[in-house]
Amino acid sequence: MTPYYADEVNAAAANITDATVKAKALKVAQIPTFTWLDAVAKVPDLGDYLTDAEAKQKSTGQKQLVQIVVYDLPDRDCAALASNGEFSIADDGVNKYKDYIDQIVAQIQSTFLSCSSPRRSLELLLEFPDVRVVAVIEPDSLANLVTNLSVQKCANAQSAYMECVLYAIQKLNALGVYMYLDAGHAGWLGWPANLTPAAQLFSQLYASASQPKFLRGLATNVANYNALNAASPDPITQGNPNYDEMHYINVNFLLLIFMLLSTSYCFVRPLLPHFLAPASLLTSLLIKVDLAYRILGNSGVTGAT
Repeated sequence: MTPYYADEVNAAAANITDATVKAKALKVAQIPTFTWLDAVAKVPDLGDYLTDAEAKQKSTGQKQLVQIVVYDLPDRDCAALASNGEFSIADDGVNKYKDYIDQIVAQIQSTFLSCSSPRRSLELLLEFPDVRVVAVIEPDSLANLVTNLSVQKCANAQSAYMECVLYAIQKLNALGVYMYLDAGHAGWLGWPANLTPAAQLFSQLYASASQPKFLRGLATNVANYNALNAASPDPITQGNPNYDEMHYINVNFLLLIFMLLSTSYCFVRPLLPHFLAPASLLTSLLIKVDLAYRILGNSGVTGAT
């Protein structure tokens, strides 16, 4: 829960004269949200969020989550013009993006060093922190690499996207940040022709990043408005058997398991139940690790944990 968001909601609710409506509005301030770090200038705010979460943890004794969206790729939103971002590949954008990630890492490291007991080992701190950072990685970027390589800007950005996302995964994994790769939504990657290429891309990234322990799964519908469960398809998804997020998640999950078994022979480890990321903003998370565990546990695959 970001203090800035709660303050904005409380300030708006103060102007409501109807007591019933005001009470309902105030409840919105208690709903957790993910904060989009969509520009370098916003990264220092993460330090404030972490400090606030640490204070809440100490006062309540309850572990806290700080939820962020990492979103600043060079030539961002390559197939559209809705959110071009601040970095250009042609203007050293890859290195500028890596510096952006390094600044996020520095904010998290600073909190660990200043707030943690010196008697706790770094390994223990990363595995069981009092404040856990949860990050969704680059909405729409990987989905564009599945469906939009016919767009010249996306084709030109493919290698930069992959290099930058891998850098983000590896750097954040080293700090125990729980990460979810953005997987578009049902109306995008849920179409049958897109499912297998998407699963191949996600499994390739997982393997290329050396099977990072804290890459926990996929997030869908982050920047979109598709239904979680729909009684019938929306007009724009007519003909798509995976027309809502639950259909998409279920079929994508099984394909991803197959790809991982076929390539890296392991899967993302089960989530720690007390650090299960809420899906208030995401609508849905691909976190069916229990089934994955059962599949791998019965398959004779080495490395299943």
